[in-house]
Amino acid sequence: MGTIGERSLTLNGGKNTGATFDYLIHDAADEDIALALVKAFAPTTREIDGILCNRDSFDVAATESDTIWDGTARYVEPEKSERTSASEPVLTGSTTGGTLHITQALDHLSSRKAAGDAGDPHNGAIGVNNDSVEGTDIVVPADRFTVSRILDDDDVTEAYIDRLDDMMKDGAVTNDKPYTAAPRKKGEAGELLFLGYDYTKRGKGDWDFVFHFAKSKNVTDQTIGGISGIDKPGHAYRWIEYEGDVDDAIERPVKNPIAVHVEQVYGSDNFDKLDPNWV
Repeated sequence: MGTIGERSLTLNGGKNTGATFDYLIHDAADEDIALALVKAFAPTTREIDGILCNRDSFDVAATESDTIWDGTARYVEPEKSERTSASEPVLTGSTTGGTLHITQALDHLSSRKAAGDAGDPHNGAIGVNNDSVEGTDIVVPADRFTVSRILDDDDVTEAYIDRLDDMMKDGAVTNDKPYTAAPRKKGEAGELLFLGYDYTKRGKGDWDFVFHFAKSKNVTDQTIGGISGIDKPGHAYRWIEYEGDVDDAIERPVKNPIAVHVEQVYGSDNFDKLDPNWV
C-alpha cells in the first residue's frame, strides 16, 4: 500500500494564518494510491500558530521514480478557507431580475375615448387588438438560489451523475418531501424548480458541486378576470382563454376571459436525491 512521511511545512505569509505541509510517499504503485495516503495521513484540521485551520486541498505529483511521489496538503484558517465540509452546504441567492408576460391585469384603472370614459369592455385583458390579446412584460422578483457542496471523490460515482441527469430530463419540481439541504428555502410541494448543476474537480481530490434552483410560491383561490377559485402550483403554467364578443355600448369587438387553464409542465422528484448518500 505504500508509506508516507511528513517532510516539511511552509507557513503562509501576510495576515492569513495557514501552512502547506509537504510529504514524501514511497512504494505507491499509482497516483490513486498516493492520493489515498495523503488523504488518510493529513488530518482534516491542524492547529497552526494557535488557530485551528482546515485542510483546504491536497494533491500529489510524480517524481522520477514510478513508486515515489511528492504530496502536499494546504491548511487555512476557517474564514479564509475556499472549501467547506461536505456536511455544511453553502446557500447563496438573489431575488432580482425576473420578468413575466401577462395578458390579464390585476385591476383595470381606466379607459378613455374621445367621447369620455369607455369603462372596461375587455374585463382586464391587456393589449387587445382585433382578434389578439398581446399582453405585456412586467418586472417581478425572481427567487433564484444556489446550494454549494463539497463531495468526496468516492461519492461522485457514475450512478450518482446518472441520477442527477435523470432529474433534468423533464425538469423537476419538489414533491411532498422538503429539500433538507436548504431548510429555509424548502417551500411546499411544487415551489422549487431544479435548474441544473455546475461541478469542478479540484486536482485529484474532492469535487465542488453548485446546485441551482428557482422558487415560486404556490397560489390558491386566485381571481382573474372575474374567474375565481384558481389554484396554481408555483412552477405550473397558467394561460387564459379569451372569447370574442361585440360590446353593444361601444359597437366594437371585445375580448373577455372565459377560462383559466393550469398545466403541469415539469416532472416532480425528491430533491434529497441530490445528496450522494441518498437511498
